[in-house]
Amino acid sequence: MSPGMTIVIERDVPARMRDGTILRADVYRPAEGGPWPVLLSRLPYDKSVPVTAGVMPDPLRAVGAGYVLILQDTRGRYASDGEFIPFVHEAEDGYDSVEWAAAQPWSNGDVGMFGASYVGYTQWMAASLAPPHLRAIAPILATSDLHDGWVGEGGASSQWFNTSWLLASLGPDYLAKHAPGDTARAARLIETIDHMADHLPALPGAVDPALDDAHVGTIYRSWQARPERDAFWCALSPREAHPRIAVPAFNVAGWYDVFVGGSLDNFTGMRATGTTEAARDGQRLVVGPWRHAAPMLADPAGEVVFGLGSTGAGIDLPGLQLRFFDRWLKGIEPADGDDAAVRIFVMGEDRWRDEAEWPLARAALTNYHLRADGALSPEPPGADEPTDTFTADPNDPVPTLG
Repeated sequence: MSPGMTIVIERDVPARMRDGTILRADVYRPAEGGPWPVLLSRLPYDKSVPVTAGVMPDPLRAVGAGYVLILQDTRGRYASDGEFIPFVHEAEDGYDSVEWAAAQPWSNGDVGMFGASYVGYTQWMAASLAPPHLRAIAPILATSDLHDGWVGEGGASSQWFNTSWLLASLGPDYLAKHAPGDTARAARLIETIDHMADHLPALPGAVDPALDDAHVGTIYRSWQARPERDAFWCALSPREAHPRIAVPAFNVAGWYDVFVGGSLDNFTGMRATGTTEAARDGQRLVVGPWRHAAPMLADPAGEVVFGLGSTGAGIDLPGLQLRFFDRWLKGIEPADGDDAAVRIFVMGEDRWRDEAEWPLARAALTNYHLRADGALSPEPPGADEPTDTFTADPNDPVPTLG
């Protein structure tokens, strides 16, 4: 940020969607000059308290780099009107919000999008409808498919992930909107969130009363009622949209993240099937030793802390994103060392390494075999090797904690 620069902050700026619903955003922009390119983030997690430290460009840094930064509450969340149904409105609302941002007097018409997790999903779905003024996106820790990467994995319901997300991330605002002033219900919800493992039922089909307390039980039941990957899920899938997406993307993944498969899938899918040469060749991928947490860079992965030193996991993700946007929104060519297609943190060596592609062309696939006593080995078991047995009881499952 330039010394003496003045920033204008506008709160709850309204944007009208195609069906008349008003969404509201906080706008951070330089007080003088312009017009400016715009960076837009559409989030269901309260625009007034964004989590950006070490992960995404914060408002001061983005404005100082010559951008207008917009944080918008998605439909039905916090200051925005309408009813929030996860995933369903993000394509149309994203398109409309991009075009709204491009038409503002302080905008030069070039828009990029950024954000992590669900906020990465909102970017892919906006891009799926090809808004004319969207130039690039930067999805961090984002899934490529809801049916096989959010509500389920490989056909199994992701019960813990979904119920915990619905309760902790969505529940408080849902409750505030649907039952304002109900302090008893709010207290029950807080107690459930604080002791979630003690409350959630082990059986996948069960719905804990806490979900209904938070007014998100209906959402969970609607997902459980669609166990097959039908037209509903396909219409909401970034993977299905890759051939329709025309913009470059700065993809960030974490080796320990719940969405690592989806983040890698978005990169490889777009490189193969993106609808324009810029979309295919403009894909970038950074993979670090992170799990689904923020700030990622200071967060341990299990018992391992990779560190922030020059040989550790420290990396200026916000700076990399801003330079990516500089290229696609301002036409500034990348500096030497800033244009690697892939940058991965190599665990064991604990260092960053640039690569030209993913998967690595020189990688060799190795089959591993189950062996006695729970072992894995490149060598198959012999005919005389003893067997292992276990009892699978559907009425006494082992839920995931992921």
